[in-house]
Amino acid sequence: KGERMFHDEFYHMANFDAVTSVYNKRFFTERLREEFSHAKRGKNSLSLLMIDIDFFKKVNDTYGHLAGDFILGQVANLILGEIRTEDILARYGGEEFVVVLRGIEAEGALLLAERIRKKMEAEPTEFEGKPIPVTISICVATLAEENFKTDTELIAAADIARTILKLPAQ
Repeated sequence: KGERMFHDEFYHMANFDAVTSVYNKRFFTERLREEFSHAKRGKNSLSLLMIDIDFFKKVNDTYGHLAGDFILGQVANLILGEIRTEDILARYGGEEFVVVLRGIEAEGALLLAERIRKKMEAEPTEFEGKPIPVTISICVATLAEENFKTDTELIAAADIARTILKLPAQ
């Protein structure tokens, strides 16, 4: 029984982000590779949302790291509430999240991204009685008809979109 608990705990530490309890970057990278390969073979759509919390460094500097961690959790929970159970949400970096959307074309991914963005904007976020305005920026990349050869190209496309759009400085 103790060995099973240790195994479960180890699995959790290896695959989940400690702050937000969503998947971590390592798990995401492995799953995206599988999902990408599967989508390419079946000629199915696969979309990727790359989500940044705007001005997150300022939140940490102004309200402290506990507030920052709280905001990360709030954003993760809001996203989880908007996506399907088969979608994969992971924390990708400090203030970045990614969502893998199996079978979702660009148009559907853009609609979802905008719904998540608007909901976050409308959601009042408060930490220890202080209101903290939180907005997010989302970029979308979609695998469709051989436009990307690898999963890393798909990630790069979402990253490039962020650069082109000149999203708020972190």
